[in-house]
Amino acid sequence: MGKKDPVANFERYLKTISVLNDQSVADIREGIQKEIEAGLANGFAAPHIKPDTAEEISDVYAPIRIAPTKPGANGADRKLYRLSATG
Repeated sequence: MGKKDPVANFERYLKTISVLNDQSVADIREGIQKEIEAGLANGFAAPHIKPDTAEEISDVYAPIRIAPTKPGANGADRKLYRLSATG
């Protein structure tokens, strides 16, 4: 661990003021390791995700309704569209 590693520095500080000792640090690290391994086991045991592009797109983008509108009063010869989200 480097000199500027905040975790190592804080661990060293807590040992200096007798909040932690080598055994408590080992116990904490063992508990964290077990938690990580349990999470990995849970993740690997989960069913595989079946991608559905239509569902994923509908989760991200709201459906829109496109309605043509009449040109403005200036008589411009162009089509205008009004977009509105539905749902």
